[in-house]
Amino acid sequence: MICIAGCSNKDGEKHDLEGSSPCTCLPSNSFGMALSSLKHLNSLNLFACKNLNSVGLQVIADGCPSLEIINIDEVNYLSDDSFIYFISKTKDRLLQFVIDGESLTDKSFSAFGDLRKLQLLSISFADNMGSEGLLAISKLSNLEYLQIRRGYDLRPLDFVRTFDNKRLEKLLFLNLSECSKLSDLSLIYIAMNCPKLATLTLAWCWELTDVSLKSVVKHCKLLINLNLCGVVKLLGEFIGDIPRSLHFLKESSISIYHIIIS
Repeated sequence: MICIAGCSNKDGEKHDLEGSSPCTCLPSNSFGMALSSLKHLNSLNLFACKNLNSVGLQVIADGCPSLEIINIDEVNYLSDDSFIYFISKTKDRLLQFVIDGESLTDKSFSAFGDLRKLQLLSISFADNMGSEGLLAISKLSNLEYLQIRRGYDLRPLDFVRTFDNKRLEKLLFLNLSECSKLSDLSLIYIAMNCPKLATLTLAWCWELTDVSLKSVVKHCKLLINLNLCGVVKLLGEFIGDIPRSLHFLKESSISIYHIIIS
C-alpha cells in the first residue's frame, strides 16, 4: 500500500481552487510516472494530490497490474477519457474506487458498470451524472458501500430503475446526500430492495416525506446509523415505528421542522 495524500507541486497549485481550469500539466510532471513499475502494489491513496494528471492516471492503470484499491478524491480535473481507460485496464480486479467526480460526465460514469468486482464506490461530486451513469452502477452487484453525493440531475425514475429487482441488495452503506430529486417512490424502492443496509444517509434530500421513511423503518431492520439532516418535509410520523423495528439503531440525525410541542 502507498499513501501520498495531499501532495502538490508547482503545477498542482493551479488546481487548488474548486472550479479551476482543466489540467494542462505536462505528462512528465505527474508522479504517476514514478508508480509505473510497482507490479505488486494493491492499494494507493492519492487523496488531494493536485499534481496527478490524466496521463498519470493512465500510466498507473498500465504500470500497477495488481492494483485493487485507489483513492483519488479531491482530484477534480481528470478527464472522462482517462477514467474510461483506467476502468478498461482495472475492471477485472478493482475492489474499491474513491473519486471526486466533479470533472466527469455520463460518458465515463456509464463505464462504471464494467467494474463488476467493485465492493466500494464513493463519488463525492456527481453533479454531471445522468440516467445512464446511475443505471450502469446498478450492474455492480457486489457493492457493499455506495456514496453518490450531489446527484442534482438524477431523476426519481433513475433511482427506481437502479435499485429495482434487488440489483444492489448487498449494500450495507448508502449515502445519497444532496440528490435533491430523490422522491418517496425512489426511497421506497431502495428500502424494499436493500434490506441489509446498516448506514443510510439522505441529508438534504428535500422531497422525502414520512411516507418513504415509514418504508425504510419497515424494511431496513438492520439500520445502525440514519442521517436525515435537512430533510425539511418530515413531520415525524415514522418515528413512533422506530422502537418496534430498528432494534440496532445507535445514531440518528433527523431534522423535524413541523412538530409543535405544547
